[in-house]
Amino acid sequence: SICLVYAIINSKRLRLVVGSGLTNYTLFVSPTKGSNAYGDGSYEYPYQTLEFALKKALNGNTINLLEGTYSYGFNSNLKIDRNLTIAGFENAILSRDNNRNIFIIASYGSLIIKNITFTANSLDYGNSLFIVNGGNLKVINSSFTNIASEGIIDARGIVEVFNVSFTNNKGSIFTGSARFYADRISVENTSNYYTNRIYQDYNCIIPITGAIEIHNSVFK
Repeated sequence: SICLVYAIINSKRLRLVVGSGLTNYTLFVSPTKGSNAYGDGSYEYPYQTLEFALKKALNGNTINLLEGTYSYGFNSNLKIDRNLTIAGFENAILSRDNNRNIFIIASYGSLIIKNITFTANSLDYGNSLFIVNGGNLKVINSSFTNIASEGIIDARGIVEVFNVSFTNNKGSIFTGSARFYADRISVENTSNYYTNRIYQDYNCIIPITGAIEIHNSVFK
């Protein structure tokens, strides 16, 4: 079990963690109203970047993203090595920075994504948004739009996708050897990522080497 001890010192809220295990603590982030220097992770005083919030998050915590666009270095290449939930509390957009990933999930990590719109700053780069290195990923009620990628989700592990749309993207949506399960997804207006004839055989929406189940879904 975990005991959380709070104190206010010099007008700043501090947290001391005693023990280990799962907690249901919730943190908030805002790219426009937050502050990593003076915020405490509350709704009233959110942090500014997802990277900083992940450093504060404990196993089992939820990070709520307030309205705004999250991108660039402090919201990229984010390593997930615990059990975490990241949810769009309002209109939250995660935009892949150039030549970077967004999330990298370790073999012992588990990430749940809810209510987030994903896009990219530029179509000139093909990095995956999610790299799953043997861990677990679940994406719920989210959308992926205007992204160029060799594979939006490149995974080895377990990936579950529920009520998710992929629209106006260039390239594959799933790649890798993971076990994929998809229910109520829609895939529309997907174009080829590779133009070189040598690689054209890889121009598939789901060129995976693992197992996949797809239910109640639409491809156009």
